Amino acid sequence: MGMSSEEEARKTIANWATDTMTIRYAVGTSERTVEVLTGGYSLADHDERLDPRNSDGKEFITFPLAGGGEILLRHAAIIAIEHRPVEDETQP
Repeated sequence: MGMSSEEEARKTIANWATDTMTIRYAVGTSERTVEVLTGGYSLADHDERLDPRNSDGKEFITFPLAGGGEILLRHAAIIAIEHRPVEDETQP
């Protein structure tokens, strides 16, 4: 028996709150990493957010931190985004 639409919505919201990605960014000559929440967006969506043509002249982008709060990063400082999707606990 499949999940109801309400159950699907709850699962999706739960994944938004736990699905993370790692952002590698530069500070001077040092490389750092930070775990952020995807906010329910795909990696392609985040790539689109980082495209300078879509920035409306803004130099920074905000990401929600996995541990709470948020981080503001300069577009040009971001080296890579790595996404590891949450495993679906309903599948064997």
